[in-house]
Amino acid sequence: MHPVVVARVVLTLGVVLLAACGGGGETAGPAPARPVASLHVEPLAPLTVELLDGRHVFRHLIVVRGVDTVSGQLEPLEAKDFDTEILIDGAPLDSESLLAENEIDADLMVSLVLDASYSMVSDHSPRAFEPMLAAARVSLERIIQRWISKGDTAFSSWIWFDDYIYDPWQAADYAAENITRIPAPPAGTDTRLFGAMDFMLARHQQLRAGGGGQPPLAAGPVDRHVMIVFTDGTDNRSHFAEPVATQLRTSPFAHERSRPAQPTSLAALEARLQALDYLAVYVIGFGSSIQAADLERLAAAANGQFIRADATSELPAVFDTISRQVTAIREIGARDPRPLRGPHEFRVVVRSRHDARITASVMTPFTGLTR
Repeated sequence: MHPVVVARVVLTLGVVLLAACGGGGETAGPAPARPVASLHVEPLAPLTVELLDGRHVFRHLIVVRGVDTVSGQLEPLEAKDFDTEILIDGAPLDSESLLAENEIDADLMVSLVLDASYSMVSDHSPRAFEPMLAAARVSLERIIQRWISKGDTAFSSWIWFDDYIYDPWQAADYAAENITRIPAPPAGTDTRLFGAMDFMLARHQQLRAGGGGQPPLAAGPVDRHVMIVFTDGTDNRSHFAEPVATQLRTSPFAHERSRPAQPTSLAALEARLQALDYLAVYVIGFGSSIQAADLERLAAAANGQFIRADATSELPAVFDTISRQVTAIREIGARDPRPLRGPHEFRVVVRSRHDARITASVMTPFTGLTR
């Protein structure tokens, strides 16, 4: 099996060229910056400092969020919404020292774990199954396109589950459009949510480690892994140890139906998530049957977020929120020619483009490298 699809910037260039060849009309101007009442900036990974050709090279990942002046909600911000300044020991670096995003090369591995239990067609009016698939597909496509537009590489994978775990069979079967071809679930009450998350967690670890003739994927210090989980129910099967059941199916596309022999508990899954500082898990809980406290624990364990949706009509907006959370990750970096020895301070200052008086900053200490 080939558990990922790879997307690079050449794909984005094709999309851009097609869009540019469209019909007449005036070219739209740049989108205005989002009005915010306050800014919040936080690091996502440790600052990396290297000495290359006599110059220190810094690479960092941050997320910038702002409190929207209309909704009052803390929202992820895009690059158009703020300006960034980098200071070392209080001294700002000039623009020529800043790295472009494609020089930082932060790759992304993103996965989807989708609930395809029978409740998705039986317990919601209107049915939630097809809208969930459509929203998940759009979300994955947006994340990949936005990520590779920066010149980076994105890898993707996805599965769905009820009592069994369903996994596309080869690279072509993982195409995002196949998400909307996932078959409607048969009657039944079993849900193996924790087992499905554990299955995908193992995949993230395997891909990052490489092996078996495969190179490590998204394994650098500023590379990120993201898992997006959707569920409308409570796990009721993952704690059972059952015989392994595996079957290859060919319709509507090749996939494997399997059931793991090892049980998975909430506590064990939470501990495994906490051990991976490169992975963020975003959990969407839909409807009234979810155990919100459990889902919040899992999202918090992996530096992610839990979002609740109560109606089928909310699913596109909720998945879009997750997409924006993921693509709000910004890669920043700089080259500094000064000799740095001993402890120093690396500070990132962000300033609202809508109102330059609104700023926020984050400071990361580091030790200078010597030759």
